[in-house]
Amino acid sequence: MAGMERRVAKKSSTERDTGDPGCLGRWLAAGAVYGASVAQGFARAPHGKRFARQTWTSAHDPLDALLLGSMGVGMLVLPALNAASPSLRRFDYPLPRAARGPVAALGVAALAGGWWLFVRSHADLDDNWSPLVGTREGQRLVTTGVYARIRHPMCASQFLTGLGQALLLQNWVAGPANLACFLPLYLHRVGREDALMRATFGAEWDAWAARTGRVLPRQGQRAASDSTARE
Repeated sequence: MAGMERRVAKKSSTERDTGDPGCLGRWLAAGAVYGASVAQGFARAPHGKRFARQTWTSAHDPLDALLLGSMGVGMLVLPALNAASPSLRRFDYPLPRAARGPVAALGVAALAGGWWLFVRSHADLDDNWSPLVGTREGQRLVTTGVYARIRHPMCASQFLTGLGQALLLQNWVAGPANLACFLPLYLHRVGREDALMRATFGAEWDAWAARTGRVLPRQGQRAASDSTARE
């Protein structure tokens, strides 16, 4: 009887360790989320150095800085806490075994798509990128590349990254933490950015905004673009 109980206990422990979330899966998911963040940091580094050599004019906004700093909690602190500490385990939710693979694949795809869009956005902006809501002398309005379809592709990339984290971390706190921290920053910043760009570029911005969406392409834009190309 005692031997049978030990075998049952061992089997139960193995199921917990290989389940989702579980020991190995929890660390792999956190590693994927961290990998995406590190990759974004490396991609942004040269643009940050260039920005530091430029002179930009921007309004002092403590709330913007606070919301930007909170992103580190959602992207880094809570995923690490979820992997390394049992404090968040009571917020875990299980997935059916058949759903684990597809959900994980979707999460990785979202992270990869977010990283690609993040890198492409920086490349298209080139020396017009700033981490602040501001302007500089000689700045131009970029309307090519991914900016030909959406005005805020970096925000779109962050939504994709947050979706990937939510899919990979089956925890009601750590999973959606990225999106929960980013959404207030997006709501606070995006309208101010649009207003500043409109005040700076005028009719050029109006024409661009009329054919693009904020984070999703405007409906019917692709068909119109294809029709123009054929003509």
